[in-house]
Amino acid sequence: MFTSRRKNRPIELGPYPLETLPRDVSVYERESSSPAIEMENPSAGSIKPLALSTRKYRAIFESKHKAVVFSRKAPVPNDMSRRSKDIKGSAYFQDASQVGICEIPASAWLDKCDETHTHAVVVMVEHADPIDPGNTAHEWVEGVEGETSLTRAAQIATVIAGQIGAMGYEAQSGWAGCAQVDLEKLAVLAGLALREGKGISNPYLGNNFSLAVVTTSYGLATDQPLAQAARKAKGLGYFMGMTGAVSGLERWRRRRRPSHHGPYPIEILKRQDKPTTIIHDDEVPRI
Repeated sequence: MFTSRRKNRPIELGPYPLETLPRDVSVYERESSSPAIEMENPSAGSIKPLALSTRKYRAIFESKHKAVVFSRKAPVPNDMSRRSKDIKGSAYFQDASQVGICEIPASAWLDKCDETHTHAVVVMVEHADPIDPGNTAHEWVEGVEGETSLTRAAQIATVIAGQIGAMGYEAQSGWAGCAQVDLEKLAVLAGLALREGKGISNPYLGNNFSLAVVTTSYGLATDQPLAQAARKAKGLGYFMGMTGAVSGLERWRRRRRPSHHGPYPIEILKRQDKPTTIIHDDEVPRI
């Protein structure tokens, strides 16, 4: 709603006002003392053609998940905060919903601990709203929201890993079914999620999201874990968009639109039979 604030919002802050949420550093000690748990692989679920197609793409990303490390290190900033802004901005440019960074405790590794990888970049991608029941594509799209968002998260993480590798540092991406770390633990430590029973939840997305992670030797400024009070994140400031993040009211408006319409109301724009731009038909090459 506050368009000037939205326009001037730094890209590294992303579309959700994570910077306003309360934090609790004591969570780190608690999470570090618990054993790692592997996230369930969603590829054992739907056999719809769209789901099978997303798995083909994730297989491609998996073949590239370990970044090629350039022999010469890039002249990166010594300021860790500046490094984190760069990495987060890159992830948000690729349409990540939320991004957090944390140090990797030894207890987060599923198998052998890789001590050279000290930091994790956690990428969260929200699930698309369910398609309208009357939509022609409902039969082959319905229920595949998790796999499509996981594919996007895997893509973003793989690109970020490649970016870090190109700067001369080790990095590799991972996601459910292709991860060396406990994804949920790192999401909690990176300030993206809270423990909810046996799983995790996000203050804005609930459990409608997919995760991917980049583990790396590239030092970065870290985020603090969320406090329990973050569960009350959807206050007046969120709904009005007072921080410049996408407002809760705008998200409500988008959810009410038919699923075959995009976020912009282009269907109300005036139309006419011929373009307003002058086109010399006899000069247009024909193929």
